Amino acid sequence: MPLSDLPLELFAIAVIFAAGAAVFCAMMPDPLRYGRMERLAYCYPLGLTALGMPMFLFSYCGFHLNTIAVTLAVALALIAATMVRKVSLRKFFTALGESETARLSLNEFEWFLVVIILLCLGTRTLASMLAPLNDWDGVCIWGIKAKVLYFNTVKTTDYFSRPELAFSHPNYPLLWPFMYAWVCTVLGKWDDLGMLILNPVNLIVFTMLLYATLRKYVVRPVALSVTVIMASLPALLHYAECGQADVPLMLISGASLFCLFEWMSERRKDSLWLAAFLMGGALFTKQEGKILLIAQFCAGALSVWLGGPVAHRKKYFGQLVFYGAVAVIWALPWLLFECGITNYAWDFGGTGVSTFRWGEIPTLCKTIIANGLYFYNQVHLAKWDYLFPILLLGLLTQKTWRHHPWTGLLLVFILHAGAIGALFLVSRVELTMQAMEIAFERYTLVMLSPLWLLLAKCVNDAWLVWKKPASSVADESALTRAAGGHSGSQRASAR
Repeated sequence: MPLSDLPLELFAIAVIFAAGAAVFCAMMPDPLRYGRMERLAYCYPLGLTALGMPMFLFSYCGFHLNTIAVTLAVALALIAATMVRKVSLRKFFTALGESETARLSLNEFEWFLVVIILLCLGTRTLASMLAPLNDWDGVCIWGIKAKVLYFNTVKTTDYFSRPELAFSHPNYPLLWPFMYAWVCTVLGKWDDLGMLILNPVNLIVFTMLLYATLRKYVVRPVALSVTVIMASLPALLHYAECGQADVPLMLISGASLFCLFEWMSERRKDSLWLAAFLMGGALFTKQEGKILLIAQFCAGALSVWLGGPVAHRKKYFGQLVFYGAVAVIWALPWLLFECGITNYAWDFGGTGVSTFRWGEIPTLCKTIIANGLYFYNQVHLAKWDYLFPILLLGLLTQKTWRHHPWTGLLLVFILHAGAIGALFLVSRVELTMQAMEIAFERYTLVMLSPLWLLLAKCVNDAWLVWKKPASSVADESALTRAAGGHSGSQRASAR
């Protein structure tokens, strides 16, 4: 990638952040309630979501992407939003959050963890700037769509109706191809290496979001440790530089989950609106977004049932229904367009309940277990290290994650994994490790978002036992149970 193109690529990314900042200001009555790093990080997935659907609508009407038009629209929206909230741009991007106070200096161990995170993110950034599209899905599914959208429009192309292009899955959503096409539009040329500058940003922003979310519930050493595990995960490091949409989906749906979990913990409606808007972006990123919406909606419903007074259940469930409605309405133009695309793919086309392979359930279970436990995959790349044995040990030895709202996180994972398994049982895909390992690696990356929070909770509980006298821990556990696991008591413990 020529370094002379870097300023334009950074400008394209800045426009995405600015679009997200406009949405953040518009939806949050008090934007400065969030911490500075968290506030900035949310701007990126919000920007992807905010730009993706309008780009689709204009392309559907026959308009090509235009750098000046998009930039001007984003600038006007950001100015209007900050004026309504009476927050200057400088204050929005630099001011500390209301809950942020003077921080204690990092100790040697914490600095060591920070260095590991920076090294992992730095290597992925360099790899993304040097390595072109190099895998089947990146080239033949997401890259080809981006090229179609750059040189053509949704209205004028015949891409979505050609059976010979079924291998590229024309019915897959278009948010990520539009983002690649946006970078190329700013560059003024088709550049399938330069557009990959977006890939490391996904990982960097998710790292920031995960750490900021963990710090609300666990102590700093635990938050840093779990963030290190995530940022150094071999499978994630590999797919972060690929041109696929799994890591963008992990980012957008993970951001939505973090906001939903805050609503489950504190019943803040503004957090739920952010979660709803982001889930609309997930629906426009991959087909898997539909599963995520159902899984997270069910987790929210469980939260309504378990948390809070019975008298408030109707109100909270109404808010949750509105959450689902906002997500679907935002993605509705694509969902309607998708209905007109014939699925010619051999693997899922024409399948349904009648093709469910009950006899293959044991084979699928063996493949899933092997995917989690194998240290290397079939192309000799490291996978998960010891993540899943560590996570299983934490869930078996710690109990406080079983209380509201933490149970909802496990439900999200179970429903997500179960739905993916059911889809493959009705498909024509061979369910062996040889055939399914690479796909399961990518699905697992998205499924891990709730597990990162659960892992941190388990480690934090063990940390508190180790650091505090037994009497203090017993008193603290009693208070937590009495409060129904409300995050306020957990945050007090973290501080």
